[in-house]
Amino acid sequence: MELYRSDYLTINYEPELSLFCDIWSSKAAEMTDEDYNQEMEVWVRLVNEYKPTRLYDYVKESYSSINLDLTDWSNDIWSSDAFSTIKKYAIVVNNNYYSELYGDPSYSFEPQLPTRYFADNDAAIKWVTN
Repeated sequence: MELYRSDYLTINYEPELSLFCDIWSSKAAEMTDEDYNQEMEVWVRLVNEYKPTRLYDYVKESYSSINLDLTDWSNDIWSSDAFSTIKKYAIVVNNNYYSELYGDPSYSFEPQLPTRYFADNDAAIKWVTN
């Protein structure tokens, strides 16, 4: 069921799987810091309301690095008690990002839950739903 849609983000919820599906559009790469904050505030509100146990992020078409100032803010969100129900997090990224991800020493997004990055959408869905 679709919970939210904007120019940047669509959020779907699959209640039978307790799965949040976040699909970031290609326009998301053009977001300002303010746009990002607004989208994340909606996302946090919906996660608090629905309390999913699984998250799936599709950023293959849109991924770009967020401002380092927002990285700390994002990590603070992930460390909040509101996310204690989440058990798995799958993120689908483009092939270039996937191959470079672990070689980037400035990358600091470290949610405290099982998180895997995928270049293949089907593999991500299979992992997060099992």
